Amino acid sequence: MPKKIIQYTKEQQRFIDEVICPALIGSTDKDIVSVTYDLNGKILHVTNAFARMFGYYDGEQVSGSGISKVKVLADSNLTNKLNNVRLKVIKTEQPAYYIVFAHYSYGFDAHAVYHYPLFMEDGSIIASRSISKRFTLFNPVSMFNNFFIKQSRKRKKKLNPDIELNPFEYRILFLLYVGLTQYEMAYFVEVSRGRLAQIFTELYTKFNVSNQQELSKFITETNLITTIPEEFMKPKVVVLNSVNNDVFKWGAV
Repeated sequence: MPKKIIQYTKEQQRFIDEVICPALIGSTDKDIVSVTYDLNGKILHVTNAFARMFGYYDGEQVSGSGISKVKVLADSNLTNKLNNVRLKVIKTEQPAYYIVFAHYSYGFDAHAVYHYPLFMEDGSIIASRSISKRFTLFNPVSMFNNFFIKQSRKRKKKLNPDIELNPFEYRILFLLYVGLTQYEMAYFVEVSRGRLAQIFTELYTKFNVSNQQELSKFITETNLITTIPEEFMKPKVVVLNSVNNDVFKWGAV
């Protein structure tokens, strides 16, 4: 069934051309990963930082197309998930905070994304915009090379061979390495914050460290994270929706 195309009125188009787009020009050269869509998913504006992250020279090469045309986003599975979030933002007229895990040609990447609606003066939704923050680009080859370059300059820190990690623990350490907070991790591993805090205490004991900062440092220095957990090999978009500002529900899309 063909997707219904939303037709803008002259007043709506004028608002986009004279208010929305000019207001975004100042962010084009800023170090902000951001993209703005019309209600049909066409890109109205994109920052150069967004364009460069996906292999383009600047935003001019991306503006005017849909997200499915962005070459490293050509995976229909991923673009469908991202479009589902965009459509949810439009339908509910509520912002969405979500985390994207995806395997691109340049490596495994993870982003935190805040996607929010843009309104006209009369309160009707006219477009939507997302702003992203990259966690850590996980490229096993370059990471492995960097590890040995660093270790060649200092005494190598070896991992105790008696330490064993089960898949669940490795998954948590992977999310920690990527850069998620414990608050965000809890939704991915589907445990309570209290239970996750207990798991981290057990990991501190296992690796003989005192806190999360020391654990993160230990992970990096020992090159502990070398593979991507199987569940993250396929694109994953997890939405964390705010209800009453302090209660969150999560769901994969």
